[in-house]
Amino acid sequence: MKSVLFLFFFATLTRGLSQCCSPGNPVGGDANQGVMNKNTLRTILFYKNSVSNDYYEGAKKFNGKTYVDKGSYNFSGFTLAYGLLKKLTFECDLGYFINKSQEFNTREGKQILKGTGLSDLGFGGKYKLFFSSEKQLEITGGAGYKISVGEYQQRNEKGILLPVDIQPATGASGPFATLFLYRGFIEKKIRLFSNSRVQITPNPVVLTEIIPTKYYLFGTIFTSSAFASWSISHRWNLILQTRYEFRAKDRFRFEGNEEFKNYESSGGQKVLAVPQVVFEIRPGFMASALFDIPVYQYYNERQLATAYACTFGLSKVFDLGRSQKKPIELPSKEN
Repeated sequence: MKSVLFLFFFATLTRGLSQCCSPGNPVGGDANQGVMNKNTLRTILFYKNSVSNDYYEGAKKFNGKTYVDKGSYNFSGFTLAYGLLKKLTFECDLGYFINKSQEFNTREGKQILKGTGLSDLGFGGKYKLFFSSEKQLEITGGAGYKISVGEYQQRNEKGILLPVDIQPATGASGPFATLFLYRGFIEKKIRLFSNSRVQITPNPVVLTEIIPTKYYLFGTIFTSSAFASWSISHRWNLILQTRYEFRAKDRFRFEGNEEFKNYESSGGQKVLAVPQVVFEIRPGFMASALFDIPVYQYYNERQLATAYACTFGLSKVFDLGRSQKKPIELPSKEN
């Protein structure tokens, strides 16, 4: 069971979005993973840094002059997961952008625009559809909802409205669904698992700070990851992950125009290799580190692409059911 917790911890820390500086939580606790034991609480605190410094047109790097030189963000998040029932777990996560910035080339020289603040709140449930300890197999499905709680029409200290890509929140809400698969080979100290997630934004965001008013609709996001885990020792686990990310094109329309148009320089897909390591500080308390390495990237038209990202996290599991256990009753003395 301890080895499986390593996997579930990292399943939480590996969710990402398709674009380097897309609004929303780049990492969160509503990622695909197995259910918790009943009356067990897991808390996760994590930090992620991401840098983008090259443009891509399709699958090729663009070497010409660009308006934006670099994009980056520093993000922190907090996740809670609680085992409501034996097969049902409730989860929620909330993120905060310490900074989310882009460096622009202007006539006056380089200009840096930064967004900061709360991002999106996600909450949902997961249900264990199938489990076999003999076959070391688990199938868990989940669903939830994302709500934007931070500013999405933020201006900087000079009153400049920040671009959508560096707003700390999306202003959008919508459902998501997840699927987690696990297959263990304990005798070989190897465990395989995968997780997939689809996020839908059915309604457009109303950008009233833009004249005429703009209606912006974020594209559907799909991610799918495959993992292989090796137990190096009773405290160390090495995990290799391959992650595929797809994002459909965003769409928009202005007030007075009922037809939505594609935002052509949005959306794309990529494949990443993600080496990871987990260390168990003490039972139920784990530290982690992972590094995102893009292997293949394809962007619609010309977009700023991910160079690298690194994530660090701490996870603690609390067994709240212990306090609910009845004490052993000693036989009463006879007079």
